[in-house]
Amino acid sequence: MTKTSWFRFIGELHPKDAIPLSQARYTLNRPTGSMSIDITGATVSVEFVISFESFDELYAETVEFVQAFIAVQALKTWFPIQLVFTEWIETPLEPVSSDGVSHPVRGRILRENPDQVALPPDTLTFALAEGIRWSEDLELNPFLRRAVLDFNYALQHPINDIPIYLYRAIDSAQAYCGGERELIKALNVGEQVKKVKRRANEGQAGVHVRHAAKTANIRKLSLEDVAEATKATGEILVAFQMETLSKRLQGQQ
Repeated sequence: MTKTSWFRFIGELHPKDAIPLSQARYTLNRPTGSMSIDITGATVSVEFVISFESFDELYAETVEFVQAFIAVQALKTWFPIQLVFTEWIETPLEPVSSDGVSHPVRGRILRENPDQVALPPDTLTFALAEGIRWSEDLELNPFLRRAVLDFNYALQHPINDIPIYLYRAIDSAQAYCGGERELIKALNVGEQVKKVKRRANEGQAGVHVRHAAKTANIRKLSLEDVAEATKATGEILVAFQMETLSKRLQGQQ
């Protein structure tokens, strides 16, 4: 049965100790209606009204969209911020109870907190400023949203594994464009793709069957190696977003 409810999801940004005490409020216009995101320090509150059938599907979609909104910061700062929802409140609007009053329902969300990662003090403020520019394209282009999430996910792995996961983010852009050759031609990112491939080969040679050469020699990557691959991937995804924006403005999305 379809229900219409007002929802509030409450969560935390991690690592909490590295998040500056600041306040921000954003309104994102989505096809399903507007969504308000309030940030106070490390606390996040998300509010919206929606018609839905499955709470589990609604929750999964909300987590993915808001996490993508937060994760965009990694494309500029190269540090991940993770959002963990801890609680939800629902006030049904339709249908109402027999007494004609909408009674709120509250629930807890249990999951492990992500590992603590040191962040620059100004990361969050910068992150959300960038996120506004991306929010509509993240909603309209699932390939871009998946790429941004994989990019953020890559930065949570050991150094030698990072380039492999970075290439997974590029995979989504390739799928959107129709393949690696088409991606390079459309976005003019040939050098960036080569850099990420090179580091993926060196970091996982003979181990990873898809994104690393079987015959190359594996070696321990340095922070400089990973920074190069990370920056190159960020440049590819920024170009991908600009392509998405261009098509949206032309009505082709």
